[in-house]
Amino acid sequence: YQAEDEEEEEQRAERRRRRERVGGLVAQAARPVPRLAQEAKNELPYCDVKTVWTDRIAEIIKVLLQGFVWHFTKAGQESSDDTSEDTQQLGSYVDKISELVREESTSLTVAWSDVMAYSATLGDWITLFPSPVLTIFDTVVSDVTQTLFPSLYAGTKVSVRLTGFMGFAALRDLRTDCLNQFVAVDGV
Repeated sequence: YQAEDEEEEEQRAERRRRRERVGGLVAQAARPVPRLAQEAKNELPYCDVKTVWTDRIAEIIKVLLQGFVWHFTKAGQESSDDTSEDTQQLGSYVDKISELVREESTSLTVAWSDVMAYSATLGDWITLFPSPVLTIFDTVVSDVTQTLFPSLYAGTKVSVRLTGFMGFAALRDLRTDCLNQFVAVDGV
């Protein structure tokens, strides 16, 4: 009986190793190349109050946010364009997603300073078009989480929470210009 148990345990271990290898290949295939995110940074137009939201802008922002989640590191540097498994690093937000999964949470906290370090233009888009950009951000983070942990987070939506936003306004200073924009209100 002991030999059968050991053999069965070895088979389980082999299946687990195979699943991990396949999962790693899936995650690597789903990970965008940093070069694409850099091209999206260059292509994203400046945003102001007269800017109009388009599907093309949504596509560019999605690629940019994928690059941010997969490759952003605290130093603001992205991992190299080298595609070998040993040299392509994952960003600090992939580590935070792993932490989120360990805690069984469904929200990822993103520092505003990290967004601004990655792309100030992206920060402008979040400020002026928060609803569509944050919806895309939620989708990207959910997709990354499901790619990394398919059995645990299949069909689960992960939400993004931005912290440290610098655009504070007093309640009495809110005007119609602030409608549909990202504003932090002091004391609320």
